[in-house]
Amino acid sequence: MRNDPQGLGLTVIVRDKNGMQHKLGHLKDTRAYRGMVVAKGQNLARVGSTGNTTGSHLHWAVKDQTGQPTDPTPGAGSHGQPPTRPRD
Repeated sequence: MRNDPQGLGLTVIVRDKNGMQHKLGHLKDTRAYRGMVVAKGQNLARVGSTGNTTGSHLHWAVKDQTGQPTDPTPGAGSHGQPPTRPRD
């Protein structure tokens, strides 16, 4: 968890078991901490509008094992759709 210098505001980075790095940005708050082991479906943070943004949304970026950006959507969420956030 950190404030991202590139304008993503409050940010969490998660490394999965395949070595992929998932960066979640513009968060309102987070329950994550350095070294935390997380489970599938675990709530790590809430969507927000921190950093350089004009409205509340989630910035989700994925890098592969070599640090190259990769498309996060194949196989994500249910039936290949990106995860959705629960309604308040």
